[in-house]
Amino acid sequence: MALKWYPGHMSKTKHDIENTKIVDAIVEVLDARAPSSSRGVFLNKFNKPIVLVLNKSDLACDILSKEWSVFFKNQNFEVLTAVSNLKSIRNRLLISLRKICRRNEIKSKFNKAFRVIVVGVPNSGKSSFINNILGKKRVKTENRPGVTLKNSWHVLDNELEICDTPGVLSPKINDDTEFKLNVLGVIKNTLYDREILALKLIDFLKRNEFLNDFLVNIFKNPDVLNLESNLILTKFAISRNLISPGGAENINLASEIFLNDFKKGKFGKITLETVT
Repeated sequence: MALKWYPGHMSKTKHDIENTKIVDAIVEVLDARAPSSSRGVFLNKFNKPIVLVLNKSDLACDILSKEWSVFFKNQNFEVLTAVSNLKSIRNRLLISLRKICRRNEIKSKFNKAFRVIVVGVPNSGKSSFINNILGKKRVKTENRPGVTLKNSWHVLDNELEICDTPGVLSPKINDDTEFKLNVLGVIKNTLYDREILALKLIDFLKRNEFLNDFLVNIFKNPDVLNLESNLILTKFAISRNLISPGGAENINLASEIFLNDFKKGKFGKITLETVT
């Protein structure tokens, strides 16, 4: 479907990436909870070596992250896993860049330093990832999409120069991908009804056997899987004492908290996609 939120800076970023000729390699930051949905497959056509970073891996299922890592490595990508507070990522990135450039017989055409462009979907953690590499906060970060609005170059030392870019999405994505990116906070959350999205997330957790345990653990009751999704959301509101002044459950607030708790990993380490 056509994405309803595709601001001008995102279109410009995609154009800049497609026309860039001044980089040695691409570092693509993925959300480890949805590696396939957060991949920009359009990057494959640029004939540049790509290092994939499974970011926010501390929020994702360890077993599935390993499976995705093997899957991407089998496609000839270098793959790193990262968490928000990881400090040793710089050396690992340099090793991966050298390895992939050597494999592709690429030497920097510009200077002794690798020139790398960092790309990814909005709110994938690109800027935090760059700050970890730089060792200080040079790039503004917030836990919402659309914070980085223009390209910015950062010189680390004589080994690495990094370009941070605004998040970019394909203007046309299918409903399943849109849903996953939505619940992960990639797509601006003011565009969708929170109750509908929370109900869709509950449906998704119920429908996928590998995620059933998370619903059971939230309520400490296996019978919850037999309830309709709207009743599960109501039980969640009651469990958090989210009651309106009139005595009814505050479903809007419950939906917001349910989605936020999911994004923050309070339900456990969840990956929404398996390798197929």
